[in-house]
Amino acid sequence: MIEKTKAFVISLPRAVHRLPQVNRIVKSSTWPIEILEAVDGAALSKEEVEAVYQPRRFRPMYPFSLRRGEIGCFLSHRKAWLRILRDGLDAALILEDDIELEQPQFDGTLEFARVHAEQGDYIQLQVRETGPHPVCIERIGKDGYRRQLVQPTVVPLRTTAQLVTRDAAFHLLDATRVFDRPVDTFLQMVWETGVRMRIVEPSFVCEVSEQLGTNTIGHTSHGIHWNRLRREFLRPWYRQRIRAKSRGMAKREGERTIAPCSRAA
Repeated sequence: MIEKTKAFVISLPRAVHRLPQVNRIVKSSTWPIEILEAVDGAALSKEEVEAVYQPRRFRPMYPFSLRRGEIGCFLSHRKAWLRILRDGLDAALILEDDIELEQPQFDGTLEFARVHAEQGDYIQLQVRETGPHPVCIERIGKDGYRRQLVQPTVVPLRTTAQLVTRDAAFHLLDATRVFDRPVDTFLQMVWETGVRMRIVEPSFVCEVSEQLGTNTIGHTSHGIHWNRLRREFLRPWYRQRIRAKSRGMAKREGERTIAPCSRAA
């Protein structure tokens, strides 16, 4: 039973242009909420980076080098997972600072996720449709909206908003002591994390990063054209391998590792 909860909104202190949006998120949250200072990848020393970032460590191989901002983003989510354990929480709502919560509908979604979450779950609240997935639970709320808890075969990307249980946080901290790819990409590798990834739809979470401007992940200016071409070529290759691995694992393991889904009106 998920009872002791809290929300964290991850934000980089130097991203002052995002502070008004952070304050909007804080004011719109009905859970206890804390602004969690993001790890600034640009401020990390070479030794700090090498302690956690080991390229080509896992399979399928991730074909790109991580930017400092991506390393900082990963460490920021690890910081949030650690707080779940240190604060003795059953689960935490982890938010990035480029979102808008559509209230009061979001509260209905969050309560649906909380009630149906089990220890070990990592429940994504995606900002876009993720395609058809097997439905585990379906309910019509008091507000008239139909909400679903679904089980993806291939885990969607993005870590904009999620409900992370204590057991999931524990396993993720253990599995990501070192990493070689962005946090959302790593989360796709459930064969490495041992975490049950689920999604609640609709989320009533909107991304507003374009309105906020500057991307806090950052990018390098040199060789942009070549890097773009290389990514456009290698990205489909990598994603196909993730899909194949995910589908193969789901087929082999089936109900032995994934809680069975049952439809309820």
